[in-house]
Amino acid sequence: MPAVLSQVVRGILPFSRQWTPIISTLIYITSLIQSGSLEEVAYYNQVTAFIEYVKSTGKYDTIHLTGHSLGGGIAIISGAKSGIPAVALSGPNAMLSRQAFGITEEELNRLTFNIIPQRDIVPLIDDVSMLFQQIRCLAPRNDFIDCHTPLRSLCEVIYSCGTLGRPALCECEKYGYGMPKSLDGLRTFETACRS
Repeated sequence: MPAVLSQVVRGILPFSRQWTPIISTLIYITSLIQSGSLEEVAYYNQVTAFIEYVKSTGKYDTIHLTGHSLGGGIAIISGAKSGIPAVALSGPNAMLSRQAFGITEEELNRLTFNIIPQRDIVPLIDDVSMLFQQIRCLAPRNDFIDCHTPLRSLCEVIYSCGTLGRPALCECEKYGYGMPKSLDGLRTFETACRS
């Protein structure tokens, strides 16, 4: 919440970007005041502890973290804290509030990636790190909430980037994406998705 309020204040003040370093420090000071009660219920602490446990077992060579919406924000914070790559889909960002979470700008820029659909309000919380990708949202212009739908965003990524030979999701048609072409020439979209 301090990041949202800080963004509003920054939007009102003249020379708005000049205030960013100061705002980051103010958010950190605010978090120190609130930290006692919040640390006990902060999901990112539990996720970070779980990641550290999984890393300590030595069973996995590679660990990646991902999440949507609040889960994306938690992935961003926990990934940066744990030193593992994290991908968020429509997640709130953490650049302004990074000091409150004990992470650095360098960790956010190196380890986190946020996929941000057009007109989605959740990723507007806080400032983005260096690695992010804006994607289209084919929902009607007055329906910004549907731009936050993870399946719609996944369909946009599939239809913009391709599937590397894997079939596209059947559900993408209902979001305004065309029927995918058959990969083998044997099964059609109708037989694969309508049966």
